[in-house]
Amino acid sequence: MNSNTLSLTLFTTVSAIFAPLSAFSQTQVEAIPVTENIFHFSGTQANCVMLKESDGTLVVDSANTLDIAKDLQATIKTTGSGPVDYLINTHWHYDHVNGNPVFADAEATIVAHKAVRSKLQMTPTQEGNALLPKNALPEICFDQDLTIFFENETVYIYHPETDGAHTMGDSVVYFKTSNVIAMGDLLFAGMYPYIDPNDNGWPQGMVAALHDVEKMIDDKTIVIPGHGPVTDKKGLQESADMLQDIGQKIDIMIKEGKTLEQIKKARPTADWDEKYGKVWMNGDTFTELVYNCLKNHR
Repeated sequence: MNSNTLSLTLFTTVSAIFAPLSAFSQTQVEAIPVTENIFHFSGTQANCVMLKESDGTLVVDSANTLDIAKDLQATIKTTGSGPVDYLINTHWHYDHVNGNPVFADAEATIVAHKAVRSKLQMTPTQEGNALLPKNALPEICFDQDLTIFFENETVYIYHPETDGAHTMGDSVVYFKTSNVIAMGDLLFAGMYPYIDPNDNGWPQGMVAALHDVEKMIDDKTIVIPGHGPVTDKKGLQESADMLQDIGQKIDIMIKEGKTLEQIKKARPTADWDEKYGKVWMNGDTFTELVYNCLKNHR
């Protein structure tokens, strides 16, 4: 394969690259308090988040299967919360939207960036699957931001304008009163992130989005990533530094005409492999992903 050939062998479907993360999904979904009224959940492949208020319930992302979404729905009830009023999709990938039908059938209003609805109208979330049913698509969409007011919480949903980041339709959900932010897959804590080369994803876009979010939060903000443990502003900043460093090194080598194999041998991830390369993607795999994203983005 020559240097001008975009190798997507490892990344033909999102479900294939996320398969190792299924090990983090458990058979039992558990609600974990973040604050008095905000929870995140174990047992879902991606980190789902819930706001429980006296005047309504809001959930961020719907899990990776219908069965797990039903478990999530049942677990939400055990917290004393009422039916889910709003479901926010942070982007279109299967582990964040496959449970949409469960919540849609229970009459939740689904909210997302307009690119998420457009993508889901045309693209199955996993190879071989049918499109999501019409009632499971986002019905309230926005360009850059949207605010939902509860009695005791202000929920600010924000799409960083970066010409693609993790995908073209990423959003973060900031619970302003509680100072908690759900990052979706703009942030993978403690591991190399997946970046979607088939939806204009690229590391520089991820970095720009993370820096954008930095301006919204402070040192006391609780940061919930799309995958990995709860972190803080410092963890977010370090992830941005990692992506900036690796993306810049690989970009320079691409411009120099180096092949993928030559770039791998140069080990552009070496400074970060110990901390980020031991969960599900090693340095070579992440190097190839970044290479593909940069080639495809051009």
